Amino acid sequence: MSENLKENEPKIVFNRTAVVRNNQICCMESTQGDCSNATLLKAQISSFHDEQLAEVTNRINQILDEMKKHNQDPKRELALISVGDRGVLLAWVTPAVSQFSGLEEFSRALGIE
Repeated sequence: MSENLKENEPKIVFNRTAVVRNNQICCMESTQGDCSNATLLKAQISSFHDEQLAEVTNRINQILDEMKKHNQDPKRELALISVGDRGVLLAWVTPAVSQFSGLEEFSRALGIE
């Protein structure tokens, strides 16, 4: 049994990774962090996050929230996919289960009783 699938242990996964399959992007829990929620984080005004950046962050989040409201497919969600140092892709993704999702959830997805 994988060390990641020990029963009764708290699940400690803070990242999701993107996998392309059948012309779709699936995001699943992982040790990688290249798939994140399509939301820009807000920070206190500072030298690295000034008022202008804070305002742009708010405007972008409003646009992203509007896109999420218009999503017609409940099986997908809006995400930001990091493509190395090339940039970030805004994409509709399908959540998926991996062994990092925890033993119970992973077993259920596999149909194991």
